[in-house]
Amino acid sequence: MVEKRRRILVVDDEAYIRDILRRNLAQAGFEVEEAADGLEGLEKLQEKEVDLVILDLRMSPMDGFEFLKVVKRDKRYRMIPVIVMTGQGGELDELKALELGADDFLGKPVERARLLARVRAHLRVKAYVEELENIEDVLVFLAQVAEAKDHYTETHLKRVSSYSLAIGKALRLGEETLDQLRKGALLHDIGKVGVPDRVLQKPGRLTPEEYEEMKKHTIIGYEMCKPLRSLQGGALLVIRHHHERWDGKGYPDGLKGEEIPLLARIVSVVDAYDAMTTDRVYRKALPREAAFEEIRRNAGSQFDPKIAGLFLEIVEGESEGSVV
Repeated sequence: MVEKRRRILVVDDEAYIRDILRRNLAQAGFEVEEAADGLEGLEKLQEKEVDLVILDLRMSPMDGFEFLKVVKRDKRYRMIPVIVMTGQGGELDELKALELGADDFLGKPVERARLLARVRAHLRVKAYVEELENIEDVLVFLAQVAEAKDHYTETHLKRVSSYSLAIGKALRLGEETLDQLRKGALLHDIGKVGVPDRVLQKPGRLTPEEYEEMKKHTIIGYEMCKPLRSLQGGALLVIRHHHERWDGKGYPDGLKGEEIPLLARIVSVVDAYDAMTTDRVYRKALPREAAFEEIRRNAGSQFDPKIAGLFLEIVEGESEGSVV
């Protein structure tokens, strides 16, 4: 397989600096795009896929600081490494740039070998991040396979993720926490790929032995996903603990009340509601109103009462069949 040729965007208002960088980077095997200020740099990011940015600070009409603010707040671009390279910046400029999200800071002039070493180092890290994102895509696909085995509709994971995020936003959770909630909701039942079909697809009530087999999916999923550092912020705990109960009678660890991670408590309510309102091999879907009543009845025993109440506020105000 031919390795992808990496593209670097040089944002600098001095044409001769851009020319020097373009020639040196091209000789090292990189594709190079140029921009004379931050606004033009943003246009280039929108036009083409960029792997790394080399950024000057003193430019007009948009300087490097403003460029950093925009790029590092935008989900599309914030994982692109940015190396600030300036001839006028002192320690305060360096600290400000790093606080705004710059990944490196070099003073002009910089030796060619040093610049290329920094560029390659940041591109290696970016490649590792891209690999993790690819692994997450594979895991989501496996989660969809697990749901198909369990005769859920193909939109089950999307609904659980959507409703969970609605609760998370109502609780004013931060952006990173919401991202972990989204991932956890999508992957919560991935461990079912390791549960025998005779258990998952059984049309009647499970025997005690079969129920023990079913309960293993939380641990199977947890062990599958544990190596991924990108899931350590909360998604992994959703996978393990979304079947814990508020009264401590759940599984796999018998956690009680607020011992149960918040994100797992959120997914627990949403997953139960969607299971009740979806046709299964052993029963027909319940009407929405009946599912609402089940959530109310089990608030404070199976579910966190605060989360259950918030969820009901969200779904009861919707029209029939709508999705958050």
